[in-house]
Amino acid sequence: MPAICSGVVDGSGSSYYFGTQPVMAIPTTGTGFTGSEKALQSRLNKTRSGGTVALAHSALVSLTAPLVVPKGVTLTTEENPGPRQYAEMGRLVRSASYPRPASLDALVHVEPGAKLDHVWVDGTRDTPGNTAPLEDVITYGGSGTTLSDDRFDNAQGPNTVYLFGSFDGYACPAERVTGNVITAYASDHYQSGDWTDGIADNCEQATISRNSVIDSSDVAIVVYRDTAATPQRSVVTGNAVLSAGNSMYGGLGFDPLYEPASQPAKTFSFGGASIKHNTLWSGPDTHFDIGITDGSRAWFAGTYTADTGTGASITGNTTGQLTARVQIGIGVNGMLHTTVSGNTMKFAHISAGNCPKDDYAAEISEGYASGTFSPKPADINFDGCV
Repeated sequence: MPAICSGVVDGSGSSYYFGTQPVMAIPTTGTGFTGSEKALQSRLNKTRSGGTVALAHSALVSLTAPLVVPKGVTLTTEENPGPRQYAEMGRLVRSASYPRPASLDALVHVEPGAKLDHVWVDGTRDTPGNTAPLEDVITYGGSGTTLSDDRFDNAQGPNTVYLFGSFDGYACPAERVTGNVITAYASDHYQSGDWTDGIADNCEQATISRNSVIDSSDVAIVVYRDTAATPQRSVVTGNAVLSAGNSMYGGLGFDPLYEPASQPAKTFSFGGASIKHNTLWSGPDTHFDIGITDGSRAWFAGTYTADTGTGASITGNTTGQLTARVQIGIGVNGMLHTTVSGNTMKFAHISAGNCPKDDYAAEISEGYASGTFSPKPADINFDGCV
C-alpha cells in the first residue's frame, strides 16, 4: 500500500499510477518456489513425468520468454488456492521487457499430458508498451492435458487460452479445461484487431467445464472445426459467461471457419460436440451480437467462402434469473443436422447492429440450417451481419 498510495489524491505522485511500473511483488508464504523464470524452467525441465512443481503463495515470476510445462509435469501453487483466492496463487506475469514474438505465441506452453493447476497467468495487457500479440496459454493436445482452477487475464493476443488439436498438427484425444476464471477487461470490442476470445478450442475432444469468462470482447468460448478426418467432439458445459464491461460478438459458439473466396465450401463434422447447461448474461450497457452461434456464416459469408458444420448440439442453456442483451439470441447459420432445444433464455434486443433482432433465428430456407429445433426459430438469412 505505501508504494501504491504514496502520491497525491489523483495519483500523479505515485510511480504505480495506471500501471506504468512492473507488477509489484508482495510477500510470499510457504515453502514453494520463489525464484527466477530461468530457475523455474530448470526445475520444470528436471521434473520427471508425473511429478509436480509448486509455487509459493503469491510468488511472482516475471517472464521474458515462454515458460514450458513439460510433458506429464504439473505446475501448481502449494496448498491449491482456487480462483476465489487468486491473490494467494503463484503468478506468471509478462515482463515489460518481453520481446515482440515473431509469430503468434503464448506466455505459457502446456505440453501433452502436462497440467497447470491453481496458477495465475497475467498477460499485463493494461501495461503501456505491451502491444505485441501474445496469448496467455497454449496447450499442445495430448491425453490428460489439464488447465484447472487457474486465473487467466489481460491477454494481448486474439485468445486468452488456445487449445491446439489435430487442426494444428497435435492430436488431442482428451483434454480438460475446468474451474478457471478468465477475464479480458483490458481488451477492446470495437477497435479492429484488439478483441480477445476467452477459450479458443481446436482440440477435437476437450471437456470445457465450470469456467467463468468475463468481458472477453470477441467470443467467450468458441469451438472450431477440426480436420476432414477428425470430427470435433468437444463438450462445453456448466460454464458462466458474463458481458459486464465489454460487449461480445458471441457468447458461445461452434465455428466451422471458411475458405478463400475463390475456393468451394467444405463440410466438417461436429457430431458429438455439444454446448449444454451453460449460463450467459449481460449488463445493462453491453450486449452479445449473437448469444450462442451454431455456425459462423454471420461472420464470414460474403467476405470468404463460409464452411458448414454438421451434427452439433445446443441444449439446456440459460440466462438464469437475468437477461442477455443481444441482436440474435441463438442463431443457426452454417450447421446442419443440429439439435437446438431446451434452452431457457431471456433476451432483450438492442436496436443497433446489422443482425436481425430475434430470440431464435436459423437460415433454413437458405439451406444452412437443419435439424431439431425447439422452439421453432425465425427463418432468416443473416449472412455477414456481424
